[in-house]
Amino acid sequence: QIMTMTYFFLSCLLLLVLSVAHAAPSSQRQALGSSTLQPIAFLVRGGDDDPKQVAEPSSSSLGTYAVLEESVLFSRWRILYQRLVRMPNGNVVDFDVVGQKGADGAAIIFAWNSQTKTATLCREYNPGPNKILCGLAAGLIEGDKHSDPKMAAECELEEEIHLAGGTWHELTESPLAMDKYATTLIHAFLVIDAQPVANPRPLDDEEDIEILTNVSVDEIKRMIRQGGMNVVGSWAALLGLEKLRELGEI
Repeated sequence: QIMTMTYFFLSCLLLLVLSVAHAAPSSQRQALGSSTLQPIAFLVRGGDDDPKQVAEPSSSSLGTYAVLEESVLFSRWRILYQRLVRMPNGNVVDFDVVGQKGADGAAIIFAWNSQTKTATLCREYNPGPNKILCGLAAGLIEGDKHSDPKMAAECELEEEIHLAGGTWHELTESPLAMDKYATTLIHAFLVIDAQPVANPRPLDDEEDIEILTNVSVDEIKRMIRQGGMNVVGSWAALLGLEKLRELGEI
């Protein structure tokens, strides 16, 4: 009986230690993790996602960053991950990282009319800043709907600003990270002389978009300077204008 009680006590003590270690703030967890945690082969990301292999450690002149653990803190339309990373100095730090459920990145399109030398933009409600801002046609790359980023871009162009066809240019050599703490990669495109669509694809339920035609280069630059466009839209618009200068369009 004494042995049973002793075993029970030791088991409870072990569970308490593990609970405290998991709940400790990152500054305390660094000391725990820097010598004991090892990279693991697979992580379960939660929701409907399949387990995914941990990426190879990220190395540069700064050193090597190894993802040790990842868990889902919240999963709805957006996914919030807690990612545990070993830094080059040995410290282990946890980060909150935002992902997009069911998406393989996003596409954004700068639409240009070579006859009028103007762009077609859109204006819509942005729930993050709680403002109505101007922007470009953009949307997610969904594996069950789109075979590649350009197909996603074509769908969004038709859906959001009612245009199709035209001459397409991808604006970067590879997709860019949307943000330091986001997993979404952005594919940016320029389309020249896309034509109006009589019966465009319907908008998504959460979208309410006003189409802005004949927007001049000066107006676009003013929107960006005055905070009338979000960062991703501004970036893609400036890339589009740079490409147009390269092509001799402006």
